Formats: sequence, structure tokens, C-alpha cells
Amino acid sequence: MTDDTWFSGDEPRTPHEQAFLAGLRAGAARWDLAGLDPDLTGADTSRDPLLVTVDLPVVGAFLQIAFWADDSLHSWRLTGGWGDQHVLDNHSDGPDDLTVLGVVAGAETFGAWAADWLDRQLHRPVEKLDWLVHGQVAKTRWQLAGSGRHLRTTGSIFPARRRRPDRITVTRTTEVEAD
Repeated sequence: MTDDTWFSGDEPRTPHEQAFLAGLRAGAARWDLAGLDPDLTGADTSRDPLLVTVDLPVVGAFLQIAFWADDSLHSWRLTGGWGDQHVLDNHSDGPDDLTVLGVVAGAETFGAWAADWLDRQLHRPVEKLDWLVHGQVAKTRWQLAGSGRHLRTTGSIFPARRRRPDRITVTRTTEVEAD
């Protein structure tokens, strides 16, 4: 059973995209994350590949997954990663990203894999590093705990050049408090 409120937006162009979205939505319907609303997810078919996103507005980042379905070759590919307003430009083969190619499976299975990867990413701890100047936050940096992957920075770069952060808070992407 799928919940069409997750990853709404553009209609799928092919039966394979429809099956991918069905698998993705079925997985998303099982997510139990405080602060994550289906309105923060979307599907975009204005480009090739099909792009699905999860917007994490407080940390200023997106989770992005691209699903390429070449019907003539029965060749499908799935990539995912942390991004910003520049779509699909931050993917690497690093441990924080998703890459599936050369695997024979149905499009719905690819959607389930995408949902599982997103769920794992949404449960990852995020570090919020604050540098204080005269008791006030001068700079904040959000990064993934463990890997240190940069998600967003606000404020001046000056305090970070000269010292370690004054305060580090660890939370989850959907629970980060706004300043």
C-alpha cells in the first residue's frame, strides 16, 4: 500500500517511473520521523532522470535521488546524495552517497532501496557547530556526524579560522532547531 502524499509533484512518465515511485512511497509510508512531513518531499520529471527530493529546510540541505530508466536497454541506475539548491551536483562515490548500477531488479525494488537509503540518512546524527563572539553566535556550521560532510554554514567565516567551535550540539536532520 502506498501513500501518494509522499513524493507528490510531477506525474511519472513511464510505467517504470510509476513502479519506482510506488516502491519509494511504500517505504516512506513506514517512516516514523518527528518533524518530517510529506510536503517536504517531491518528484520532478522536468529533466531526465526522475528526481525525488527531501527538503531539510533548517539545515539548508536536500536529500536527492535520481532514477534513470532506459526502457530500451532495461538498464536502470540510482544515485543519491546530500545536496543544496544545485540539483545533482554533489554526488560522489563516498560513504554518504547512494550508487546502484549494474543490478538487475524491478523498478519497484529500486524505489524500496531508495526509501531505505533515505530513511538511514534521515536518522543520521547531525552536528551543529557554533562559534561565539562576545556571547553571540557569529558562525554556525551543520555537518554529518562521523563523516563531517558539510551541509550548511551561516554567519562569518572569521571565528572558524582561528579556533575550534565553542559549542557542538548533536541532533537529527529533522529535529534541528532554528536559531
